[in-house]
Amino acid sequence: MSRRWLSIDWVGNVLALGMTTSLILALQWGGSVFAWDDRIIITLFILVSLPPIPRVIQSHLVVPLCRPSQAGILLGLFLCWELYIAQNGHPMVPLTLLQNPSVSGAALSGFFVHILFGVASAYLPLFYQSRGASALQSGIDILPFMASSVGFVVLAGLAVKRIGYYKVWIVLGPWIAAVGAGLLTDGDLLRPELLIGWQIIIGSGFGMAFQNTGAWRHWPKNFPIVHLTKFICVSVCSHGGSGGVCA
Repeated sequence: MSRRWLSIDWVGNVLALGMTTSLILALQWGGSVFAWDDRIIITLFILVSLPPIPRVIQSHLVVPLCRPSQAGILLGLFLCWELYIAQNGHPMVPLTLLQNPSVSGAALSGFFVHILFGVASAYLPLFYQSRGASALQSGIDILPFMASSVGFVVLAGLAVKRIGYYKVWIVLGPWIAAVGAGLLTDGDLLRPELLIGWQIIIGSGFGMAFQNTGAWRHWPKNFPIVHLTKFICVSVCSHGGSGGVCA
């Protein structure tokens, strides 16, 4: 039991927690609790988004997270530590997995899809409340979005099971959702009868991509360390949702 506890990447967990907390606090507090140019917000962003990531780590990434001169302090430390411990222990996130386009592609797609879901589920009710709806009524008003999301999760899942091809949904879903979200930016198209249709478009696009970004059950049977690829995708997706709401 003691060996198992010692084999846990405690340093990596602490760095990841600090990095995530700094980012979420900066996005949550910026413009509300503190001004964006306040030293507290600037410090939080510096922890996540400035000093360099070594090139040796950049070489492990299929899609670079940022330019070497723009990585964060905690992000840089986290990646350095994970690269070091990969040679001397059990890393929390093996960086070599990010060389696989299935992992990096699924993670990036899930990140942006969950940004959309976080923004829509948080701000659509607020939009209706700004028009005089109660909290309960605003929840009812976004049922088209939620119902279409769930419905297309089911339909896309059944389609994938039948035809065995899931990548089309990951590509098509965000495009459809982007069209619906774009329609919400036109004030002339925000009449109640039209809003239902735009919600359905957004929800259908989200539902298509939501489940299939984590379609690891369709990856090759001999795919290495499947449980860690799940962790990467789920973690990146959750950051997208929380970051979208906070921003």
